Parts: sequence; structure tokens; C-alpha cells
Amino acid sequence: MAAVAKSRVRMDPDERRALLLKSATEVFAIRGYASSGLSEIADIGSVSKTLLYHYFPDGRPQLYAAVMDDVLAKLVSRLRNISSLPLKPSARLDRLVEEFVSFFDDHREAFRLLFREPWGSGEEVLIIRAIAAQIQIANELIHPLTDQGAKADLVLIATSGAMGTLLHTTELWLSGQIDKTTVIKSTATMLRHGMCGLGVIRED
Repeated sequence: MAAVAKSRVRMDPDERRALLLKSATEVFAIRGYASSGLSEIADIGSVSKTLLYHYFPDGRPQLYAAVMDDVLAKLVSRLRNISSLPLKPSARLDRLVEEFVSFFDDHREAFRLLFREPWGSGEEVLIIRAIAAQIQIANELIHPLTDQGAKADLVLIATSGAMGTLLHTTELWLSGQIDKTTVIKSTATMLRHGMCGLGVIRED
């Protein structure tokens, strides 16, 4: 008896692209950028490699950049939901730090995809993307809290320091060196005292 050919599910372009991003996220998260092949991603997404290139003509770097953008958009959405709440600056900062850490608790692969893999990829476009991601996240965290009268240079220092601190303490938690509750409370306290000391945000 002749084998029955496996039919391919028809999807609109946006659905297909979303599926390819999901497949790519899974592969990159498990294997890392350097060890991930487009053929494997195409197989998981049930498309040909040719069709994968149709969506991402520049190949793996473009696909990885799209994965980074997708992860970043999800994180930023959660941070903005917190920023929209009617909270005092210190309470909002506490909630933003908690939401940042909780995002990576819910999506453990996301930290590696955004902040680890790009630096070892050897791809300038991905390194630039990683830097831009950090800047955007820092702005989402700090600017909703900033006193309108704060000096621009002090805001820049506070933003840079806050992002560096948050990334480092989150990585300590992800590596099992400290617990989640400690990283949230301690990081929020450090950021609050530092920014208040610089006059970037006011005490409640």
C-alpha cells in the first residue's frame, strides 16, 4: 500500500512566522546560537529551509535578532503594566524589580537569549541588539520613577547602574547562589537608596 503523504497545515504569513519564532526560541535556548542549525529549526517548524529563508533572508543572525525582539517585547509589556499602576515611586520600583525577576522565573531561557548568547555569537548585529535591549529595559524601569527636575547626567548614571545591578543580581539568583526573595528585596533596596541619594527620584 502506498504511503499517505503528510499534508502541510496552511497558515497565514503571520501565523507561520510566529511558529518559526517559537521553534527557533526552543532550539536557541537549548543549543545556544553557535550550535543551532537552521535545518533543525525548519524541521521543528514543519517548513523547508528555503521557506525559512523566505521569512528571514539573512539567515541565522536575522532569525536570532527576531527571537530577541520577541522576548524583549514580552518583558517590556509586563514592565509597562506595572508602570501604569497608581503607585508611589518606591512601591513602583519594588514592583518593577519583582516583575523583572519574575519574568525570568517564568521564562528561564529568556535571560540566556537576551543577555548571554549575543556576546558569544561573534555577530555584531546581535551584540548591538543586546546593548539596545539593556538600554530599553533600563529606561522602562527608571524613567517612570524619575523626578522631572533631576539632572540628565545623574539620570544616565542611575539608569546605567540600575541595569548593571539588576542583571548581576538576577544572574546570581539564576545560578542558584541566592534565592528569589532576597534578590528582589535587596536589589530594590539598593536601587531605591542609590537613586534617592542621587536625587533622581524622591523619597515618598
